[in-house]
Amino acid sequence: MNEEGISMPKISYRWLSVELENGAPFEFSESNFKSLRRLSQKPAVYRWAVYEKKILRKVYIGEAENLRDRVDHYFKPGTKPGTDLHLNKIFSRDVAKGANVRLEVLHIDPIYLNNVYLCDGRLADQYIRKMMENFTLADSDVTQYQILNATLNPIERRKRKAMKDNPLEALFQEHGLAD
Repeated sequence: MNEEGISMPKISYRWLSVELENGAPFEFSESNFKSLRRLSQKPAVYRWAVYEKKILRKVYIGEAENLRDRVDHYFKPGTKPGTDLHLNKIFSRDVAKGANVRLEVLHIDPIYLNNVYLCDGRLADQYIRKMMENFTLADSDVTQYQILNATLNPIERRKRKAMKDNPLEALFQEHGLAD
């Protein structure tokens, strides 16, 4: 309960490493591209976690109706600018520098929120997937690692461009002090 005596349900979740047949984590690498066929085709909330010397440094959180198909796009992004191509470049650069880029999936401990039952099995519902993707982004510890989603968000990009072009004006706008 909080200070007002209101019950505060807690959504408990954890990230589970997607594993290859040999038990090793599925990582962003050319050798694992061949293992894609064995990935689950189930709906999922997933994250790419970039570890440098076993320390989590960056994450990208997404959701997919079919995990295998979605992950395939990160390995073969095409040439059109977008999230897939951008992340492919980031992950390829990180791997070249010795980082491990691991695929992890969300596991939700079952809970009722109002009349909504949340559990792994409910991730087939696109609204539940989107809600959990956004919840995990909001619940992320931005003091410990970089959230790559923010660099891909058009609003965040505009804010950063404004800060770069005119830092004082952007600061005023951010705090509601601009005309």
